[in-house]
Amino acid sequence: MQFRKLHRWVGLVTAVWILNAAFTGVMRANATTIYWKNRPSTEKPLFLSVPAVDVAELYAILGQVTDELPVKLKQLELTSLLGRMVYRVQMSSQQANVELLVDAGSGEVLSPLSEETALSIARTYVRENVQVKKTEFLEVYHARKSETHRPVYRFLFDDPEATEIFVDRDTGKVLTVLDRGRRFGLWMIKLHELDFAGWRQPGLTILGVATIFISITGLTLLPFWRRESKNNRSES
Repeated sequence: MQFRKLHRWVGLVTAVWILNAAFTGVMRANATTIYWKNRPSTEKPLFLSVPAVDVAELYAILGQVTDELPVKLKQLELTSLLGRMVYRVQMSSQQANVELLVDAGSGEVLSPLSEETALSIARTYVRENVQVKKTEFLEVYHARKSETHRPVYRFLFDDPEATEIFVDRDTGKVLTVLDRGRRFGLWMIKLHELDFAGWRQPGLTILGVATIFISITGLTLLPFWRRESKNNRSES
């Protein structure tokens, strides 16, 4: 009898979390239809040609930036940014890991970006003439799905979507774009993964163990339920 009560109570408690997982799972599966809208940059990319600064010259420039050679390149990307062709560099030296921008035409080191330049990058994600409601510099920012913390400019725009843009100060990358729908979507992710106050792993573990428990105990109790059902039918 106690075993059956335990099965019942664990099942009732677990049912709440299973319903939560099912609901948030359905919402996430239909996110792009309901609330998570695409927010691409409106900047027109340049046609990339052979840069004036080649890799050998870039290597020398990086050595000057870090005051040492050799420099170990971890990642090198040739791309366009605000109408100019740039190298986006990730490197490591004896001092630290460094990420920066270098103008591929002049060799000018563009990092760290000014607030004005970062704002120009952020504005490519909102409509024209939208006013900036708040500007903030964050020395440490951890973007979702990122393994590192980055210094960023945060811009909150005064538009109906309450758009919020996080621009990396050193690379010019837009790390996060938020609006009302995307904020709701992040809450759906947190609810689905039970990701609150560092309880993601223990929460999902407890839910998994509880689900396994009620499944096994349910199969164990099935013969007893069938026997009771037969007895009830014979008595009636």
